[in-house]
Amino acid sequence: MSRKKIIITNHKNEACGVYQYGKRVASILLNSNSPDYEYHYVEVDSKEDYINKIITIQPDIAVHNYLNITMPWFDSECLHLLKSKKVPQGLIVHNIGYANVFDFFLHQNPLYPQNGINYPIARPLFKYNPTERKPREIPKIQTFGFAFSCKKYEDIVKLVNSQFDKAEINMHLSLSKFFPNDEELEEIKKLCFSEITKDGIKLNITSDFKTDQELLSFLDDADLNIFLYKNYNNYNGISSVVDYALSVKKPIAVCKSNMFSHINNSTPSICVEDSEIKKIIENGTKPLEDYYNLWSNENFVELFENIFNIKHNIRL
Repeated sequence: MSRKKIIITNHKNEACGVYQYGKRVASILLNSNSPDYEYHYVEVDSKEDYINKIITIQPDIAVHNYLNITMPWFDSECLHLLKSKKVPQGLIVHNIGYANVFDFFLHQNPLYPQNGINYPIARPLFKYNPTERKPREIPKIQTFGFAFSCKKYEDIVKLVNSQFDKAEINMHLSLSKFFPNDEELEEIKKLCFSEITKDGIKLNITSDFKTDQELLSFLDDADLNIFLYKNYNNYNGISSVVDYALSVKKPIAVCKSNMFSHINNSTPSICVEDSEIKKIIENGTKPLEDYYNLWSNENFVELFENIFNIKHNIRL
């Protein structure tokens, strides 16, 4: 019996969190050696390119890593090309304003309620061999992400400055393709340095492009990786930075933003509203152990293929 073909479409710009998430999803599925499904990952930047890929691959199920800003060429013609063939089409949901014209929806929040068209999926962690080390006498505290003010990087510096006399803070803040943020990056740098009032607090900020492996190495070198994003009352997104931080198996601190709702009920707490940074470092990875197993690559693939089994057996 031949394997069913799954196509996963993404855009081509690497300086984008949506792109990076879609690439991670595809990478895990492509490396699964599935006996039932044959995965095809395509990066496209035009309607013509997309249509040619569909005609060539002839998929049984399609998964679109789509936002209108990243794939503006994807229109009703693209959608109906597969609908006319009764091929189920799924959307990887990135925020609450998603297009509802698809047949099923893959929600990044593992806690999202499931029904006949909505499916929560596991977090796509990396396979990585972390370095084992004891916490340093002078802690090395790291963070990374796109340089947007909503990520509250200055709050990290303020918190570390208030709780330590000596610490090293390393931030890797990226520039964005779709939301130009050069000026915002410079303002964030000023705010961060303005929060330092002690000679023993050192801050380093970089913004060069890093590959996934370079980012993982950066996070692996930390005593703690910390993220303190703004809370969004009307947003169902989940921050992908935690996937990277979980993959290197180092202590993590977050705030109670809904961007971290999938991990901010950890025990002992990893939320800075509940515990000081020193205590979170002392607790190590104990609060995170369940996630390593729950969101393993094997469980990720199994969950996806359970969804594909349902969708293929109920052809449109």
